[in-house]
Amino acid sequence: MKNPQRFVIANKKNRPALIFVAALLFTIPGEGSMSPDLPPMPALILTIKLHQARFVIGDSIPIEVTLENSGKSPVEVPDPAVGSEFQFIVTSRKDPRTEYYFSWKRAIIERYPLETPAPRHDFPGLQLAPGARQVYHEDLAQFIVNPLPPGEYTLVVEYNGTRSNDESITIVQSAAKK
Repeated sequence: MKNPQRFVIANKKNRPALIFVAALLFTIPGEGSMSPDLPPMPALILTIKLHQARFVIGDSIPIEVTLENSGKSPVEVPDPAVGSEFQFIVTSRKDPRTEYYFSWKRAIIERYPLETPAPRHDFPGLQLAPGARQVYHEDLAQFIVNPLPPGEYTLVVEYNGTRSNDESITIVQSAAKK
């Protein structure tokens, strides 16, 4: 009885061809695009900075958000004169399963659920040149409909799939130190 033929993926004869095909499969055109049919992903770096880490419930929570274009071509970013397009994610440090999501759109919908259609931004943005930065001054408190309970949290910001660095914040009941 003959030995059944085995399917061999690589042998001495086809090894160069397999290396060539593998190289083609792992070549990524553009700045992060996975396919020549898709436009390249913008190379944005998102960072946040807090000037303090302790806040009283209901007080202003100023955040400096910076978008930097680390790519080779201009990228459209939000115009700071229009509404915020960032999503703020606040995660409890005590229980990381407890997350709060805040944004301009969520705040409008939560405050006026039946009166207002879902807000849309159809305004042109700014063209951010390669290597350029755009700084936004946001106040997280303007997006919070129901106050965060006292506790320690981690804050990150997201914009179009780009996530910022983490910042720690503490929310306290009153200004008196414990």
